[in-house]
Amino acid sequence: MVHVHCGKKSHVNTKRLLKPLNLNKTDVFLDAGCSDGYISIEAAKQCKKVYALDIHKESIEKLKSKNIPNIIPLVADITKPLPIKEKVDFCLLSNVLHGLVENNELIAIKNIKKILKGELIIVEFRKVVSVFGPSHSVKLSKDKIISILKKYNFRKVKDYNISLFHFALVFE
Repeated sequence: MVHVHCGKKSHVNTKRLLKPLNLNKTDVFLDAGCSDGYISIEAAKQCKKVYALDIHKESIEKLKSKNIPNIIPLVADITKPLPIKEKVDFCLLSNVLHGLVENNELIAIKNIKKILKGELIIVEFRKVVSVFGPSHSVKLSKDKIISILKKYNFRKVKDYNISLFHFALVFE
């Protein structure tokens, strides 16, 4: 069965997510799979530039209509070479990795690694039975995520809770 990348995010508390990252005005941030850009918008308040990528044109058009000067919204498939020509300090995959794993699309991690000079932030649903997020069988445990990213030479540097339903892992 193929997991459908829905273009919608289960909203997480952006302040709880971004505060531990210690973003600053010189940082370039990539929100890969940005959906409506609600995290990109918050990151743009703290960073020099934010690339907001999503495969769904409607999501990107909605974000473009907000006209935020330091957000660069792009329709892009992260399983293909990325349309970004500079290195980024942070890359966020929020509620995205489980779909990449389910569809065997981990080439996206290699694509991100090519432009990432800093930290990779993974936000995922807790692997508990709930009405939120994908089916329980698709949700990823922290240990599974760490194991997957270790294959790409990432090591976990932070682990924190965002909500009852989400956690964040930070890798470098």
